[in-house]
Amino acid sequence: MAKRKSCLEVEQNGPPVKQMRQGLQLGDLPLDILHSIVSRLPIREAVRTSMLSNHWNRIWCSRPNLKFSFRSLVYKKGSGLSRSSISEHVFIQRVDAVLKQHSGIGVDKMKIKFSPLHNEHAEHIDRWVQFAIASKTRKLIFDFEGQYPTDEPYSFPFQLFNAANGSHLQSMRLGSVSLKEPSNINVFINLKKLELVNVDVTDDELKLMLFNCNVLEFFGISCCRMLTSLHTPRRLNHLKCLKVRHCPLLQVIELNFGLETLEYEGTLIPLEPPSTLRNLCIKSLDIPSCIGYIFTELPSTLPHLEKLTLRCPELKRATLPSTPIKFLYLRHLRLELNFVSLRKRKTDVFDLACFLEDSPFMERLEVHVDVDGLQT
Repeated sequence: MAKRKSCLEVEQNGPPVKQMRQGLQLGDLPLDILHSIVSRLPIREAVRTSMLSNHWNRIWCSRPNLKFSFRSLVYKKGSGLSRSSISEHVFIQRVDAVLKQHSGIGVDKMKIKFSPLHNEHAEHIDRWVQFAIASKTRKLIFDFEGQYPTDEPYSFPFQLFNAANGSHLQSMRLGSVSLKEPSNINVFINLKKLELVNVDVTDDELKLMLFNCNVLEFFGISCCRMLTSLHTPRRLNHLKCLKVRHCPLLQVIELNFGLETLEYEGTLIPLEPPSTLRNLCIKSLDIPSCIGYIFTELPSTLPHLEKLTLRCPELKRATLPSTPIKFLYLRHLRLELNFVSLRKRKTDVFDLACFLEDSPFMERLEVHVDVDGLQT
């Protein structure tokens, strides 16, 4: 009987399998896999791959996600370096060096997060905005939020955009910037997501921005210290999700028909959500009783509400009205309750059983209790 060859000795129109395996290198993988690998590396590690060969340099230069921060450019685990150890000048130099090497083609997301940057560095930040415009970036994030901001915030350059180059932007998040005279916001004809954090913007300026974002589907604003009223224009009929957090001077929110998700956190103000609302989340220290708020103050014009989340301190026992509201569509109720003290409490979790009777189709009830800092 002929001796069978081992699998390592079998040849099929070429060298032995063992030799083929030894000659296979990472760079021989398909381009889409290599692009995926490089896109998952921190930016400084991705740039270093360019030293391997011209092939790797071309792969790095077409990286679709550019994320610049202290962690991605400087931080090394166990090094003991703090964010204050890198100056604004060094950070700017490193960002410029990376953008100079990049092809500037096909950038899906560009994120720059570094709190020390402010309006004094406008010349450099404007240059990064121009790079984002030229590379047709779809998602833009500029976050310069610091713990104790004292310098004049960077003024976002709406004037750099026009009807041609602004059409590529679909998502934008701005933190600790100034949004003065946003007259050119109307060039963002495809902007679907807008987030503003700790920005300098007046009621009229924000109203102008929202009025000119015709296809906006998500809008979030938080920690805005100038905003007193928020109006969503009637023409903004694509807006499905609104998030408002910790705007201390805010007194009025006017919402349009079509909104499906509303998340509000801060001082309690009158809310009149549209009947189309399906998901409502309210977190406020001004609500003394979840039962009292839901059955007496929550608008009764929410026939399609499916999920309700309420976070509040439980300070008193509420009396239900004789004819309580029926939530016929409610499927998910999440309550995050803070009992200051078990000894002094005036409410009982068993009081919450009323929700089971008045929400006959509820499928999920979550009760998270925080007692003296101990969560259950």
